[in-house]
Amino acid sequence: MNKQTYSGLLELGLSDKEALLYLSAIKIGPATAQQLALESELKRSTAYPYIDTLVEKGLFHIEINGARKLFIPESPDKLSILLDRKKQILTNIMPLLVQDYVHSSPSNNTIKMYYGIPGIKLIYDDMLTGLKDGDEYFVISDQQKWHALDPQYFEDFIIKRAKLNLVIKLLLQDTSHSRAYKNKEERYHERIKLIPKNIDLNINMVILPTKVVIVQIVEPLLAILIENPNVAAMNKTLFNVMWEIL
Repeated sequence: MNKQTYSGLLELGLSDKEALLYLSAIKIGPATAQQLALESELKRSTAYPYIDTLVEKGLFHIEINGARKLFIPESPDKLSILLDRKKQILTNIMPLLVQDYVHSSPSNNTIKMYYGIPGIKLIYDDMLTGLKDGDEYFVISDQQKWHALDPQYFEDFIIKRAKLNLVIKLLLQDTSHSRAYKNKEERYHERIKLIPKNIDLNINMVILPTKVVIVQIVEPLLAILIENPNVAAMNKTLFNVMWEIL
């Protein structure tokens, strides 16, 4: 038995005995319950209930051949039905989970900290979720340092952000990278102003309607997520003051 295949079936949600029986079935083909039990080295009384569950899960079907009942394995590509079933279960329980989470979480006053590139990406993966048409998205950053953290990931993020109908304003440190990026304002539906070169920025700040994200773009890399409408409003006001001055 291939241990990797066996382990994979367990991760897909089959029990150890279900996995043994399914692997035995695709090896020997149509078989009686007794033959499957022998091939998988299980007692017949032990194998029967798990054969039934494999039928229920759609991985076995039954054919009657004379007086014999044969169990026939479905093609391995049908294993995707296990994932489909899990997705459906998650879809069914998601409203209740979200309801409980909302009731138990301090949604209006949360501070979270993340470390390293993976942690920063976790924040960005979720950053655009929940934004509505016309929402403001303000940034203060050294675009060159921020973009260099993972050029392909952040380029994809910029393209994804551009597809939303947001009011995007960027205050970027004056670098050759920022000047080149400023030429793409219309393409990415942004407005950009440059901060003088003598101001060295090591922080990327994103100001959203109800949250602020602060990313340290030099080592040690870290990100702080502040979910608080008042903090977001204060930083928005300060941003607009700087925007008007520049």
